[in-house]
Amino acid sequence: MKTLKFAYFFMFLFVILVNAKELVKTYEKKIDIIPSQTPEGIFNSRIILLADQLEQNLTKNVKCCPIVITTFVNLDNIEKTSHLGRLIKENLQHEFLVRKWKVLDIRLARNLYINKNGEFILSRNINKLKLNNGVRIESVLVGTYSKLGDSIIINAKIIRVSDNTIVSSGQIILPYDLYNMEFYEDSENTVEIIGE
Repeated sequence: MKTLKFAYFFMFLFVILVNAKELVKTYEKKIDIIPSQTPEGIFNSRIILLADQLEQNLTKNVKCCPIVITTFVNLDNIEKTSHLGRLIKENLQHEFLVRKWKVLDIRLARNLYINKNGEFILSRNINKLKLNNGVRIESVLVGTYSKLGDSIIINAKIIRVSDNTIVSSGQIILPYDLYNMEFYEDSENTVEIIGE
């Protein structure tokens, strides 16, 4: 009887181990990424590359500390941005969250605003922002873009706030002709500097 129990036990254990091994194989499969030839796909893959560079080039572990990702600005006039600068910021926020960074969005308003167009809680109005939330910002991700020939050069840096030290950097190049966008926008998009 004991022999039969041991036999059942070992068969049960064998079935569990075989199934566990198959389960591990399922999760070990790599995702095949098919390169995209669309402007959107190229943009997305380059932003992924930029996020990978920024994480791999870290000179200090700041991944556990709160980071703010800022809007990318025109290199020739760092007080101006465009749709491109805002889009880069949004995509990098996503990529950093996927990589388990603690990303803060400083556009969070104190209140939820509802009107006929929808429900809103993000704002760029300094009077509506919820700035004093007790969270200390350890680092910021800043970046610039510039047209050079037929390309757009995008540079990004992670800066430690306490001493202005650059702790990581990355660079990507986008083909300019793939993007039908207003590269330089009017003065309404001048960046307002918020003092202490």
